[in-house]
Amino acid sequence: MKTHNNEFGFSIVETLLAVIALAILGFTGYFVYHAQQNTSKTIRNTNKVGQAATVSSEQALDFARCKQAAGSRILITYPEQCVAKDGKTFTDVADAAPSYLLIKEWGIAIQLTDADKMTYKFTGAQSISLRLIPVVTPISDCQDIGLGYVRDPTPGDYAYDLNGKQTVGGHTYALTGSPTACSADKGGGPINRLRAQIAGNELPAATIVSAN
Repeated sequence: MKTHNNEFGFSIVETLLAVIALAILGFTGYFVYHAQQNTSKTIRNTNKVGQAATVSSEQALDFARCKQAAGSRILITYPEQCVAKDGKTFTDVADAAPSYLLIKEWGIAIQLTDADKMTYKFTGAQSISLRLIPVVTPISDCQDIGLGYVRDPTPGDYAYDLNGKQTVGGHTYALTGSPTACSADKGGGPINRLRAQIAGNELPAATIVSAN
């Protein structure tokens, strides 16, 4: 009878140990499985980041892709250029396509290649100066191109005798001014090259059209 009690007690202990062992194994298995899932997710995310970064070099096959790729830099040149993360340079072959600078107060648009880099400022009731936008250069002295337009110049006005005036919608527009280099962009830098391109080539040949 005594021996039977010992055996019965021992059986209970064994059962409890077995239950505890199973619980530990179950918890350990769940922990390992969860850790593996998190690791797999991290690896997948890392691969995605790696693939996105690779776009800037391996998949930047032309200017458009380079411009959208992570890690690329846009150079202020003419034509516009993009430098990929790996140092490769791509030139915008479509940069010569004309665009328009809208002068909404006058109801006209000036057709020129680098219109997206430009804005204007009224310097009088009938005159504007043309400027580079702050995104192109934050330096105020470099923003002013040195050229502008006078609308409806009158006899005696220096702009009245200028050649190349254009008449649109019953108004006459004369390109005026004297462009100079920006001293802050020394050594014929990219800003001065862009200014020279706009002032020397684009604006003298620009066409004014009605925007109404």
